[in-house]
Amino acid sequence: ADVPAGSTTLTVAPPSGPLWSTVADDYPLYLDVGGSKVRATACAGSSSPQVFTVDALATARPANANVKVWQPPVLGL
Repeated sequence: ADVPAGSTTLTVAPPSGPLWSTVADDYPLYLDVGGSKVRATACAGSSSPQVFTVDALATARPANANVKVWQPPVLGL
C-alpha cells in the first residue's frame, strides 16, 4: 500500500536474498526509499515482510517502491 507523509513505519518484503538486519547496533541506517533518503532507527521481523521504524516521512512513498541502503552520489574528482 502507499505510505503517506508522516508515517513512521515501513513494511518491506525483500523479493529474494537475505533479510534486513534486526540487530540494534546496526541502526540508525539511511535507506533509499523510492529515491528519498529515509533514516531507519530499527527493523523488526524474522521473516518477510519486515517492518522498519523510521523518522516521519517528509513525502508519501508509493507502494512497491524500491528500498536499499542509501548511497550518496559520487562526484568526479
